[in-house]
Amino acid sequence: MHGDSSSLLVPSLDKKTVFTDCGSVVVYTGTVPGVTQPTRLVFVQRHQADPAAKYVQPAKINYPAIAAALASEGCDAVVGVASVGALQADTPLGELSVPEDFYCPWDIRSGFDDYTSHTVPGTHACYWW
Repeated sequence: MHGDSSSLLVPSLDKKTVFTDCGSVVVYTGTVPGVTQPTRLVFVQRHQADPAAKYVQPAKINYPAIAAALASEGCDAVVGVASVGALQADTPLGELSVPEDFYCPWDIRSGFDDYTSHTVPGTHACYWW
């Protein structure tokens, strides 16, 4: 989490490293106020889950270690959230979009190992066939 680990929903999260057979994972834990009872939250930022790296590219994320860390923390459900900007130019940023299907036939490569490696696929690419 960039900077402060608090929000309106979760007042504060505790950061810790979980050691698994697949690797180490940075997790944030806290309690979310619930309707009938508080609910424990375990949060992992997949690009910043490796305690030895500031940022990890999508293809290099250690998903088995993340899954093992969540299991060791007692998680019985996972909610995946992604922020990808807008898939269409006329969709305002900040608006929730739930695509029915999204397909990117290109293997997007980058020469960067940090956040600049993120590339947004598009259909405006040059076609050579």
